[in-house]
Amino acid sequence: MGTVFRAYDDRLEREVAVKVIKAEIFNQPAMRTRFEREARAVARIDHPGVVAVFDYGEILDEGSLYIVMEWLERLDLARVLQLRGPGRPRDVAALVRQAGAGLAAAHARQLVHRDIKPANIFLTPVPGGFRVKILDFGVAKELSRDSKATQTGMIVGTPRFMSPEQLLSKPVDARSDIYSLAAVAFQALTGERLVRAEDFAQVLVEVVNEEPPKLSAILAQASRELDVLFARALAKDPEARPADVEEWADELAETLDSLHVDRPAWRIAGDPEVVSGTDDEETAVST
Repeated sequence: MGTVFRAYDDRLEREVAVKVIKAEIFNQPAMRTRFEREARAVARIDHPGVVAVFDYGEILDEGSLYIVMEWLERLDLARVLQLRGPGRPRDVAALVRQAGAGLAAAHARQLVHRDIKPANIFLTPVPGGFRVKILDFGVAKELSRDSKATQTGMIVGTPRFMSPEQLLSKPVDARSDIYSLAAVAFQALTGERLVRAEDFAQVLVEVVNEEPPKLSAILAQASRELDVLFARALAKDPEARPADVEEWADELAETLDSLHVDRPAWRIAGDPEVVSGTDDEETAVST
Protein backbone atom coordinates (compact mmCIF):
# COMPACT_ATOMS: atom_id res chain seq x y z
CA MET A 1 0.00 0.00 0.00
CA GLY A 2 2.96 2.32 0.44
CA THR A 3 6.44 2.88 1.84
CA VAL A 4 7.72 4.03 5.23
CA PHE A 5 10.78 6.31 5.33
CA ARG A 6 13.00 7.27 8.25
CA ALA A 7 13.32 11.05 8.20
CA TYR A 8 14.52 13.97 10.27
CA ASP A 9 12.38 16.91 11.35
CA ASP A 10 14.77 19.88 11.12
CA ARG A 11 12.40 22.28 12.82
CA LEU A 12 11.72 20.20 15.93
CA GLU A 13 15.02 18.27 15.76
CA ARG A 14 13.68 14.72 15.97
CA GLU A 15 13.60 11.56 13.92
CA VAL A 16 10.23 10.66 12.45
CA ALA A 17 8.62 8.00 10.29
CA VAL A 18 6.98 9.19 7.07
CA LYS A 19 4.49 6.76 5.57
CA VAL A 20 3.75 7.51 1.92
CA ILE A 21 0.59 5.82 0.65
CA LYS A 22 0.19 5.18 -3.06
CA ALA A 23 -2.16 7.49 -4.92
CA GLU A 24 -4.09 4.57 -6.47
CA ILE A 25 -5.24 3.47 -3.00
CA PHE A 26 -7.36 6.63 -2.89
CA ASN A 27 -9.20 6.27 -6.17
CA GLN A 28 -12.29 8.02 -4.85
CA PRO A 29 -12.52 11.51 -3.30
CA ALA A 30 -14.48 10.06 -0.38
CA MET A 31 -11.56 7.78 0.52
CA ARG A 32 -9.14 10.71 0.62
CA THR A 33 -11.54 12.63 2.82
CA ARG A 34 -11.81 9.66 5.18
CA PHE A 35 -8.02 9.34 5.35
CA GLU A 36 -7.71 12.99 6.38
CA ARG A 37 -10.52 12.66 8.93
CA GLU A 38 -8.98 9.56 10.48
CA ALA A 39 -5.47 11.05 10.55
CA ARG A 40 -6.85 13.96 12.55
CA ALA A 41 -8.73 11.60 14.85
CA VAL A 42 -5.67 9.43 15.54
CA ALA A 43 -3.57 12.53 16.21
CA ARG A 44 -6.03 13.44 18.97
CA ILE A 45 -5.70 10.12 20.83
CA ASP A 46 -2.55 11.30 22.69
CA HIS A 47 -1.86 8.06 24.59
CA PRO A 48 1.55 6.48 25.32
CA GLY A 49 0.26 3.16 23.97
CA VAL A 50 -0.60 4.58 20.52
CA VAL A 51 1.97 5.80 18.00
CA ALA A 52 1.95 9.61 17.85
CA VAL A 53 0.84 11.27 14.60
CA PHE A 54 2.46 14.65 13.91
CA ASP A 55 1.28 15.67 10.44
CA TYR A 56 -0.30 14.49 7.19
CA GLY A 57 -0.70 15.84 3.68
CA GLU A 58 -0.50 15.24 -0.05
CA ILE A 59 2.48 15.01 -2.40
CA LEU A 60 1.07 17.35 -5.01
CA ASP A 61 2.99 16.21 -8.08
CA GLU A 62 1.86 12.57 -7.81
CA GLY A 63 -1.22 12.54 -5.58
CA SER A 64 0.20 10.23 -2.92
CA LEU A 65 -0.75 10.97 0.67
CA TYR A 66 1.68 10.93 3.56
CA ILE A 67 1.44 10.73 7.31
CA VAL A 68 4.25 11.72 9.71
CA MET A 69 4.57 9.69 12.93
CA GLU A 70 7.03 9.17 15.74
CA TRP A 71 9.98 6.95 14.86
CA LEU A 72 10.16 3.77 16.93
CA GLU A 73 13.17 1.56 17.61
CA ARG A 74 13.35 -2.22 18.23
CA LEU A 75 10.79 -4.84 17.21
CA ASP A 76 7.16 -5.43 16.35
CA LEU A 77 5.46 -8.40 17.99
CA ALA A 78 5.49 -10.45 14.78
CA ARG A 79 9.29 -10.24 14.75
CA VAL A 80 9.53 -10.90 18.50
CA LEU A 81 7.52 -14.12 18.08
CA GLN A 82 9.65 -15.12 15.12
CA LEU A 83 12.93 -14.50 16.95
CA ARG A 84 12.07 -15.33 20.57
CA GLY A 85 9.02 -17.59 20.43
CA PRO A 86 5.97 -17.38 22.71
CA GLY A 87 6.27 -15.22 25.80
CA ARG A 88 6.13 -15.90 29.49
CA PRO A 89 2.66 -15.29 30.92
CA ARG A 90 3.96 -12.15 32.69
CA ASP A 91 5.28 -10.80 29.35
CA VAL A 92 1.97 -11.47 27.62
CA ALA A 93 0.18 -9.90 30.60
CA ALA A 94 2.20 -6.70 30.09
CA LEU A 95 1.47 -6.84 26.38
CA VAL A 96 -2.32 -7.15 26.66
CA ARG A 97 -2.57 -4.71 29.57
CA GLN A 98 -0.82 -1.96 27.61
CA ALA A 99 -2.44 -2.77 24.28
CA GLY A 100 -5.84 -2.80 25.96
CA ALA A 101 -5.22 0.65 27.43
CA GLY A 102 -4.15 2.01 24.05
CA LEU A 103 -7.20 0.58 22.30
CA ALA A 104 -9.46 1.92 25.03
CA ALA A 105 -8.06 5.40 24.38
CA ALA A 106 -8.84 4.98 20.67
CA HIS A 107 -12.35 3.71 21.42
CA ALA A 108 -12.93 6.70 23.68
CA ARG A 109 -12.22 8.83 20.60
CA GLN A 110 -14.80 6.81 18.66
CA LEU A 111 -12.16 4.93 16.65
CA VAL A 112 -12.01 1.19 16.09
CA HIS A 113 -8.66 -0.04 14.76
CA ARG A 114 -9.86 -3.02 12.64
CA ASP A 115 -6.37 -4.38 11.96
CA ILE A 116 -4.92 -5.49 15.30
CA LYS A 117 -2.26 -8.12 14.58
CA PRO A 118 1.30 -8.83 15.79
CA ALA A 119 2.88 -6.66 13.08
CA ASN A 120 0.87 -3.65 14.29
CA ILE A 121 1.99 -3.95 17.91
CA PHE A 122 5.46 -2.52 18.49
CA LEU A 123 7.63 -3.18 21.54
CA THR A 124 10.24 -0.67 22.68
CA PRO A 125 12.58 -1.40 25.63
CA VAL A 126 12.21 0.35 28.98
CA PRO A 127 13.90 -0.51 32.30
CA GLY A 128 12.48 -3.80 33.52
CA GLY A 129 10.49 -4.63 30.41
CA PHE A 130 8.98 -3.05 27.32
CA ARG A 131 6.48 -0.45 26.24
CA VAL A 132 3.72 -1.26 23.76
CA LYS A 133 2.83 1.03 20.88
CA ILE A 134 -0.15 0.30 18.61
CA LEU A 135 0.61 1.14 14.99
CA ASP A 136 -1.18 1.70 11.73
CA PHE A 137 -4.57 3.22 12.24
CA GLY A 138 -4.65 3.59 8.45
CA VAL A 139 -7.73 1.38 8.24
CA ALA A 140 -9.28 2.73 11.43
CA LYS A 141 -12.89 3.76 11.33
CA GLU A 142 -14.83 6.33 13.29
CA LEU A 143 -17.53 4.61 15.31
CA SER A 144 -19.63 7.75 15.24
CA ARG A 145 -19.83 7.64 11.41
CA ASP A 146 -21.87 5.35 9.19
CA SER A 147 -20.76 1.82 10.11
CA LYS A 148 -21.28 0.73 6.50
CA ALA A 149 -19.10 3.45 4.99
CA THR A 150 -16.50 0.99 3.74
CA GLN A 151 -17.29 0.32 0.10
CA THR A 152 -19.30 -2.83 -0.61
CA GLY A 153 -17.18 -5.88 -1.39
CA MET A 154 -14.04 -4.67 0.40
CA ILE A 155 -12.87 -6.41 3.55
CA VAL A 156 -10.32 -4.22 5.31
CA GLY A 157 -7.87 -5.77 7.74
CA THR A 158 -5.91 -9.01 8.11
CA PRO A 159 -8.13 -12.10 7.68
CA ARG A 160 -6.52 -14.42 10.25
CA PHE A 161 -7.03 -11.86 13.03
CA MET A 162 -10.43 -10.54 11.95
CA SER A 163 -13.66 -11.02 13.84
CA PRO A 164 -16.46 -12.99 12.14
CA GLU A 165 -18.54 -9.87 11.55
CA GLN A 166 -15.61 -8.10 9.90
CA LEU A 167 -14.96 -11.02 7.56
CA LEU A 168 -18.64 -11.00 6.62
CA SER A 169 -18.51 -7.25 5.87
CA LYS A 170 -20.99 -6.54 8.65
CA PRO A 171 -20.90 -3.43 10.85
CA VAL A 172 -18.06 -3.49 13.37
CA ASP A 173 -17.47 -1.74 16.67
CA ALA A 174 -14.97 -1.88 19.53
CA ARG A 175 -15.81 -5.53 20.21
CA SER A 176 -14.17 -6.45 16.92
CA ASP A 177 -10.88 -5.09 18.28
CA ILE A 178 -11.37 -7.19 21.43
CA TYR A 179 -11.65 -10.31 19.27
CA SER A 180 -8.46 -9.42 17.37
CA LEU A 181 -6.53 -8.64 20.56
CA ALA A 182 -7.56 -12.02 21.98
CA ALA A 183 -6.31 -13.72 18.80
CA VAL A 184 -2.98 -11.90 19.20
CA ALA A 185 -2.73 -12.85 22.90
CA PHE A 186 -3.47 -16.49 22.04
CA GLN A 187 -0.56 -16.57 19.59
CA ALA A 188 1.74 -14.69 21.99
CA LEU A 189 1.08 -17.31 24.70
CA THR A 190 1.15 -20.47 22.59
CA GLY A 191 3.32 -19.61 19.60
CA GLU A 192 0.52 -20.91 17.38
CA ARG A 193 -2.00 -18.94 15.35
CA LEU A 194 -5.58 -19.11 16.49
CA VAL A 195 -6.65 -19.63 12.86
CA ARG A 196 -4.78 -22.43 11.09
CA ALA A 197 -6.26 -22.10 7.59
CA GLU A 198 -4.13 -20.64 4.81
CA ASP A 199 -6.24 -19.35 1.93
CA PHE A 200 -8.99 -16.77 2.33
CA ALA A 201 -11.95 -19.11 1.73
CA GLN A 202 -10.71 -21.54 4.38
CA VAL A 203 -10.01 -18.71 6.83
CA LEU A 204 -13.55 -17.43 6.32
CA VAL A 205 -15.07 -20.85 7.08
CA GLU A 206 -12.87 -21.41 10.12
CA VAL A 207 -13.48 -18.00 11.69
CA VAL A 208 -17.21 -17.86 11.01
CA ASN A 209 -18.22 -21.49 11.64
CA GLU A 210 -15.64 -23.33 13.72
CA GLU A 211 -15.13 -22.96 17.46
CA PRO A 212 -11.66 -21.66 18.33
CA PRO A 213 -9.33 -24.05 20.19
CA LYS A 214 -9.16 -23.82 23.96
CA LEU A 215 -5.96 -22.34 25.32
CA SER A 216 -5.61 -25.30 27.70
CA ALA A 217 -5.57 -27.70 24.75
CA ILE A 218 -2.24 -26.19 23.71
CA LEU A 219 -0.86 -24.77 26.96
CA ALA A 220 -1.26 -27.43 29.64
CA GLN A 221 -0.75 -24.96 32.50
CA ALA A 222 -3.68 -22.79 31.43
CA SER A 223 -6.55 -22.64 33.89
CA ARG A 224 -10.26 -22.92 33.21
CA GLU A 225 -10.50 -19.20 34.02
CA LEU A 226 -8.17 -18.43 31.12
CA ASP A 227 -10.22 -20.63 28.79
CA VAL A 228 -13.34 -18.70 29.81
CA LEU A 229 -11.70 -15.30 29.29
CA PHE A 230 -10.58 -16.24 25.79
CA ALA A 231 -13.92 -17.85 24.95
CA ARG A 232 -15.75 -14.64 25.88
CA ALA A 233 -13.49 -12.44 23.76
CA LEU A 234 -13.56 -14.86 20.81
CA ALA A 235 -17.32 -15.38 20.77
CA LYS A 236 -18.81 -15.51 17.26
CA ASP A 237 -21.58 -13.12 18.27
CA PRO A 238 -20.18 -9.68 19.21
CA GLU A 239 -23.06 -9.26 21.66
CA ALA A 240 -21.56 -12.11 23.71
CA ARG A 241 -18.14 -10.43 23.96
CA PRO A 242 -17.01 -7.99 26.65
CA ALA A 243 -17.90 -4.40 25.85
CA ASP A 244 -14.79 -2.79 27.36
CA VAL A 245 -11.38 -3.78 25.98
CA GLU A 246 -9.38 -2.38 28.88
CA GLU A 247 -11.50 -4.17 31.47
CA TRP A 248 -11.12 -7.50 29.64
CA ALA A 249 -7.37 -6.98 29.09
CA ASP A 250 -6.80 -6.14 32.76
CA GLU A 251 -8.70 -9.24 33.88
CA LEU A 252 -6.71 -11.42 31.49
CA ALA A 253 -3.42 -9.83 32.57
CA GLU A 254 -4.21 -10.34 36.27
CA THR A 255 -4.92 -14.03 35.62
CA LEU A 256 -1.73 -14.43 33.56
CA ASP A 257 0.37 -12.80 36.28
CA SER A 258 -0.38 -15.77 38.54
CA LEU A 259 0.51 -18.38 35.89
CA HIS A 260 4.04 -19.79 35.59
CA VAL A 261 5.46 -21.29 32.41
CA ASP A 262 9.20 -21.95 32.25
CA ARG A 263 10.30 -19.81 29.31
CA PRO A 264 12.97 -17.14 28.78
CA ALA A 265 11.86 -13.52 28.91
CA TRP A 266 11.37 -11.69 25.65
CA ARG A 267 14.57 -9.76 24.93
CA ILE A 268 13.69 -6.39 23.46
CA ALA A 269 16.73 -4.29 24.46
CA GLY A 270 19.96 -4.23 22.47
CA ASP A 271 20.62 -3.38 18.85
CA PRO A 272 17.41 -3.27 16.81
CA GLU A 273 17.08 -6.10 14.33
CA VAL A 274 15.89 -4.47 11.14
CA VAL A 275 14.27 -6.86 8.70
CA SER A 276 12.09 -5.88 5.76
CA GLY A 277 9.06 -7.85 4.70
CA THR A 278 8.37 -9.50 8.06
CA ASP A 279 4.61 -9.04 7.78
CA ASP A 280 3.31 -11.77 5.48
CA GLU A 281 -0.34 -11.12 6.20
CA GLU A 282 -2.80 -9.63 3.75
CA THR A 283 -4.04 -6.14 4.54
CA ALA A 284 -7.12 -5.81 2.35
CA VAL A 285 -9.11 -8.39 0.46
CA SER A 286 -11.60 -7.66 -2.30
CA THR A 287 -14.50 -10.07 -2.49
